Amino acid sequence: MKTAIRDEEFAALYAAAVGATANDADAPEKAKMPLNQQLGRMIKRAVGAKSKKNEAGRIARAQVTGEAISTYTLLEKSA
Repeated sequence: MKTAIRDEEFAALYAAAVGATANDADAPEKAKMPLNQQLGRMIKRAVGAKSKKNEAGRIARAQVTGEAISTYTLLEKSA
């Protein structure tokens, strides 16, 4: 996503889809959430991965700042 969002055409399409600028920290997260979640599901399926779990058995996540997608589910290879 970091590479894709640098492409002006992709960034414009993404902004139109979510109704905000791709790296706009003030944009309502609710506007981006459905598209970003669907992108995540598609990537997970495409690479044949499963969600990584932490010691408590919950899905492990990572957070970044200044990116189009700020929260990522960590993935691991399916058995």
